[in-house]
Amino acid sequence: MTDDPTTATARRERRKRRARRPWPTVAVLLLLLGQVAGYLAITGFHLGLFAALVLPLFTMSFALVALAVGAFLAAVSNLLRSPSAWVNAMLVQGLGLAVALVLYLGERPYYTYLIMLYCVMVVVYLMLPGVQAAFVPAGDNRR
Repeated sequence: MTDDPTTATARRERRKRRARRPWPTVAVLLLLLGQVAGYLAITGFHLGLFAALVLPLFTMSFALVALAVGAFLAAVSNLLRSPSAWVNAMLVQGLGLAVALVLYLGERPYYTYLIMLYCVMVVVYLMLPGVQAAFVPAGDNRR
């Protein structure tokens, strides 16, 4: 059984049209999904360690879940190649650093430093020129 030349040509054309996703956007997607998993793991540990839902603990767990949802939505916008994907990822990192700062000024649990370190690493990665260039739309002449 041989392939019909027209279907093989059509497949090749579809592959050409389907632009490959640049590796920086894939890396940002994986970093954001890792951040979602980390926030949910910290929340699960946080609520599991303290069975009584004391108001400050519940508030901080709610903030971490909200950050996880925000990071997931930023990952989805990255996956859908939204023009605002880079801004969404930066916004989530800024909010994560704000929550980490509140934790640092308050009770200082050990995972505060993990949140800070991860957010700063993602911000530094997002600020690299090659990563920023990968998020510029194809027809845009900006650098």
